[in-house]
Amino acid sequence: LLTLMRDCWAGAPANRPPFAEIERRLNALDCDAASPPKQVLQAKRRRESDKREILSKMYPPRVAEALAQGRRVEPEHHDLVTIFFSDIV
Repeated sequence: LLTLMRDCWAGAPANRPPFAEIERRLNALDCDAASPPKQVLQAKRRRESDKREILSKMYPPRVAEALAQGRRVEPEHHDLVTIFFSDIV
């Protein structure tokens, strides 16, 4: 695939492969060989797990789950609540 990309980026248009050649070369690719290695998939799962863990430590479960799924979280109204913000220096 990298070779095909480089061929298509050739500075001189005459050196670029025609569309029929591009299609032939793309169809000839072994898609199974192009799948990400197991390490990449494991790292992605680990990052997703870490993200969920951090969110669950910072927010209530309902909010953490919504944020992890990329959903919008609507604000809630509570009559007797005090919120204290502080910087530790």
